[in-house]
Amino acid sequence: MKKTAISLFFAAGMLLCSASCGGKNDGRISFVSTDTAETYSVYSIEPEKGATYKAYAPDGSEIDMLNGSFALYGKGEYYYEKTQNGKISRYRVIAEDRTAPEIRLSYTRRYARQGEAIELPAVEVIESDGTKEASVSVFFGETEVTVSDGTITPSALGEYTVKVVAADKSGNTSAAQAAIFCTDNENKLDTVYEFSSAWGMENQTALRKGIRLELTDELAPNGEKAAKFNMTTPDYYAYAREVSYHHMYLLKPLHVNWAEHYSELYFWVNNQTSYEYHVRFLGAQYWVPPHSGWVKIEFSDFDLLGGVGSTYESMIDPEDCEGVYFCLQRGSSEFQFGTIYVSDIYGKPKTTGAENGGEKQQ
Repeated sequence: MKKTAISLFFAAGMLLCSASCGGKNDGRISFVSTDTAETYSVYSIEPEKGATYKAYAPDGSEIDMLNGSFALYGKGEYYYEKTQNGKISRYRVIAEDRTAPEIRLSYTRRYARQGEAIELPAVEVIESDGTKEASVSVFFGETEVTVSDGTITPSALGEYTVKVVAADKSGNTSAAQAAIFCTDNENKLDTVYEFSSAWGMENQTALRKGIRLELTDELAPNGEKAAKFNMTTPDYYAYAREVSYHHMYLLKPLHVNWAEHYSELYFWVNNQTSYEYHVRFLGAQYWVPPHSGWVKIEFSDFDLLGGVGSTYESMIDPEDCEGVYFCLQRGSSEFQFGTIYVSDIYGKPKTTGAENGGEKQQ
């Protein structure tokens, strides 16, 4: 991501001065050498003993130089002067925009029903030159799929690939992808969060403390693969209070509007350790005994989401790793290695009006 500000070390001293020293480069200045650098960065040289230095912005105004370093705030030709023994030497630095836009997608994986419209991921483009737009296209294999009002309607089972491309004003491009899986597997359609996939392993946590997550062939009661959590905290005795729990922040769930779409969330835990474990999720705590076998944990109090009661995204700041978390905490002060299996997190869809259980809300 491009920086909109330089580090605090330079913030006070690197502001453009109003006085012009040395004049704007109109092509008549002779340079000893020319170098290139990234915009919104700090350019540094090794000062020579006995020499003094000054630096100039593209408009010719002097900018502060500190210990051989000065800030490049935008594109253009900067230069600095070295004065030594009465002789002035000038060196040019061309600031170029080399950083591509950053693309953020509201999701990178989603399951969909055949014949039902599904929204494509929301796209956010972050770029210091103000670029906000990106092109979005969807493919099923090699065939491009029609996008209508930000949605597609899968007509066949299989994987649909969402491709997003953004280009800034300097011609730098970046790309991102999301996958939409059209399936008739109700477990997958009702999955809120995946631990047991490569995607889940890569994105499920911004913080791992004494824990290792592995893929496994162990099946949860609904027949889907579960994740294996190896509880490993070798420094437990030295930091008993600090590391007696293992928590993971849940980033990018498959569904974010939990209270809007589901009447409850649920998952299964299988505690294979010799100690009782507390399972904390969304502010609630559940007790799972040692060697428990599969225990179903159900959660329906969406008010614990923190006031808004509906959206996951309002509860977490991925940059600061704050928000909704999944926590495994020993009920005993003693330490022992062990394994806990956890299924993916599922949602029970809300029903509509019918007395006999109703139909799934679409």
